[in-house]
Amino acid sequence: PFSTGLGKLKYGPPGQSRLLMPSIHRYITKFGRAPAESDIQGHFLVSAPSVNAMMQTLTKKGLISRIPGVPRSIQLLVPAHLLSGAGEQ
Repeated sequence: PFSTGLGKLKYGPPGQSRLLMPSIHRYITKFGRAPAESDIQGHFLVSAPSVNAMMQTLTKKGLISRIPGVPRSIQLLVPAHLLSGAGEQ
């Protein structure tokens, strides 16, 4: 259910993690809740361990927060205006 037109962060983690933040923002804006890790896995066509590793990296860098064991608890800690591509559809 993610939209296309993924942008990149101007700072932060490398690789697909850079694409993930704007995608999470768009998902939350569209659906009013955070994506499940399985949603992210399906969108980026990566394994569940890869998604989990990206989530851990973003959490350690202070770019997102989440509550372990609580589905859809991802919260962005970066203002939307700093996410390149966050407003793209």
